[in-house]
Amino acid sequence: VSASTSQNDFTQDNFLDNGEKLRSTESSDVVNTLTLSSYINQKFNARTTLRAGILIESNAVDTDVRDRDNRPDLDGEGIPDWVQVRDLEETLTLYQAYAQMKHKISEKFTLNLGVHSQYLDFNESFALEPRVAVNWDFLPQHRLSLAYGIHNQTQPYPVLLFREEVEPGLFRNTNEDLDFTRASLFVLGFDYRPGG
Repeated sequence: VSASTSQNDFTQDNFLDNGEKLRSTESSDVVNTLTLSSYINQKFNARTTLRAGILIESNAVDTDVRDRDNRPDLDGEGIPDWVQVRDLEETLTLYQAYAQMKHKISEKFTLNLGVHSQYLDFNESFALEPRVAVNWDFLPQHRLSLAYGIHNQTQPYPVLLFREEVEPGLFRNTNEDLDFTRASLFVLGFDYRPGG
């Protein structure tokens, strides 16, 4: 079990025609994360092992954005009015489960097979990620590796919780349904162990 927090603050100042400085944008994003992780290892025999586990990450997001850049002066005080672009407290939980099997085919070849899954409760995004790797120890200190896997990543919270101004003063959450960013990765590797 672990806990962490992060905070990003942003402010923007503009200068009016008379040289006066005016705060035009204020933004604060706070994320408090609580993580639970657990796994098991099982050795079936001298050649085959299995690792399986779960990871649950709960993110309490508090985001606040106010802006008056290029806004009208409706109250007549001579400066643009503040507009609340975003004011949101939301908890987003990411559930992950995985299993990985390592099998020594022979003295020179090792096969790794795995599957990883993710589920984000905020918008019900789900991803299943197969992974495979083969290692070839072709000389005592030399290894050649070939791997393939699909990897998914959640959108950054300021992007996922973004609100677009669809008409003056009316904001709508337009990115709530964004799915994971998905990538297929191919890896070719060479290892040399000088200590042998």
